Amino acid sequence: MSTFLREFLSSFSEQGDIGDVLRLFIDNYFDLLARNPQVVRFLAWELCGGGVNVRNLLKQTLGVAPGPELHSAFVGLIERSVREGTIRPIDPRHFLMNVLGMCLYTFLAAPILGYAFPGFDTGSEQFIRKRKTEIYELAWRGIKTYGRRSE
Repeated sequence: MSTFLREFLSSFSEQGDIGDVLRLFIDNYFDLLARNPQVVRFLAWELCGGGVNVRNLLKQTLGVAPGPELHSAFVGLIERSVREGTIRPIDPRHFLMNVLGMCLYTFLAAPILGYAFPGFDTGSEQFIRKRKTEIYELAWRGIKTYGRRSE
């Protein structure tokens, strides 16, 4: 779990264009979840139990709670992008929760997705590539300002 947390936190960069940062973050986070199914199960367990173990692991792994540092970097990226006119004003916390949730839900729901949507093979490379693109497109189109960027 410590390795997962370090990799997750390092998958975010506040440098560069927000569209590129978003795509890279989604790709890295999604791949990290795909490589660590035990972490997905642990996170589901923690969500049901209040998250005490995850908070303790964060403190042990990083020596401090990463919230303020990661939060300020993410908020800084959002605020800079709003000032530049690249994205519309948004609440960074809700946006991050949406992106994290869309990625995580894919793995939490994997056991029933094939049943609910015949033909879905959530483990296939094609599905994973398509899912990452869909998450990015939904998130990006929801925040970008039109007429400023052609993507």
